[in-house]
Amino acid sequence: WPFTVSEVRVVCAPTLALFVTADGKAYAVNGQAERHPDLYKQGPLSQINEITKVDPQIAKLSPDAHMSLDAFTQKAIEACTKAGRWDPAKA
Repeated sequence: WPFTVSEVRVVCAPTLALFVTADGKAYAVNGQAERHPDLYKQGPLSQINEITKVDPQIAKLSPDAHMSLDAFTQKAIEACTKAGRWDPAKA
């Protein structure tokens, strides 16, 4: 689990933009969400590093390096697709 919070809610936005919400704040998870913050209609976005853990291995070489969100992002994409929110063929 790459987050410092116990739970996040995934928000599937158009053009495969992926956001999460936690503790009343919203965060862009992937590049599409970062490039199109306007797709999150519920207010301003915070920096994802506020809720991601520092990677203890990588931090030895690069302080403040946070854990990868790749595995989480893949699961979220699968969930958005399964829920009918996205059609990867149209991406």
